[in-house]
Amino acid sequence: MFSMTDVKELNNLELMVYNYIVANHTAVETMTIRQLASKTHVSTTTVLHFCEKMGYSGFSEMKYALKIDRQQRVPHTQPYQVGNEIEGFLQKVDDPDFAVILQTATQIILTARNLYFWGIGTSGSLAQYGAHYFSNLGSYALAITGPFPQPVFPACGGDCFVSIWRNGTNA
Repeated sequence: MFSMTDVKELNNLELMVYNYIVANHTAVETMTIRQLASKTHVSTTTVLHFCEKMGYSGFSEMKYALKIDRQQRVPHTQPYQVGNEIEGFLQKVDDPDFAVILQTATQIILTARNLYFWGIGTSGSLAQYGAHYFSNLGSYALAITGPFPQPVFPACGGDCFVSIWRNGTNA
């Protein structure tokens, strides 16, 4: 219903509206804009800004989309399958915008003098693998796996820091 890329752009007040709508999906379908604003302790203008940021021309259009989404929603009866996650990932990486981002990142890494991979926990293992991989390719690469690394290197022009997070939400 709501794109996560759009949700990331919301401010704190608009996030309050979003959280209320997600938690009370059916109730919002019958509310007026003033009722929703009152329940979320924001102004009607904030609700309208939320609707616009989500791609709707107004509150009525968003309510209609909520109703249609509820009617079209099929109960999840299939067991969890790893293939569903892989399929979703492949659809995301097939996007032309993703190709541009990947090409830019590739150029930065290829032209970097030094590579520093940073991660904690499970991401730290991936950081170590990345540093090892790029070291084998001939680059100067280090893994930083602690949450509080000591400044053992000067950050110079041409250095590239790769931060790794498990949830994949960093830019």
